[in-house]
Amino acid sequence: MRDDGYDLIDSFLPLDKIKYYDPEGWKECKQCNSLPCLWLFDNGSHACCKCFEKYTNITVRTESIMSVLKRTGTTEEYYIDALKEAWNRFVETRKITTLEKGRW
Repeated sequence: MRDDGYDLIDSFLPLDKIKYYDPEGWKECKQCNSLPCLWLFDNGSHACCKCFEKYTNITVRTESIMSVLKRTGTTEEYYIDALKEAWNRFVETRKITTLEKGRW
């Protein structure tokens, strides 16, 4: 059981615990007043706040760096701020949308 108020699997980490993600510029959810936790893995990256429950499969998602590498053979197309932009758009609209960059 997590002790941080998030009902998420332990794979989701707070922004300040992820080496390459700057916690600046991420918007707080307007419903639960929390920043997202992130889950970064080989073929995806997900963001969830306290509004989300584990095992619902509803998250803000973008393509991971490994997925870009496998798809294109290089990481040049990887856009590190894609998840932040998708999250911030979700906070404003409450709609999970996709970005133009990457496959998502």
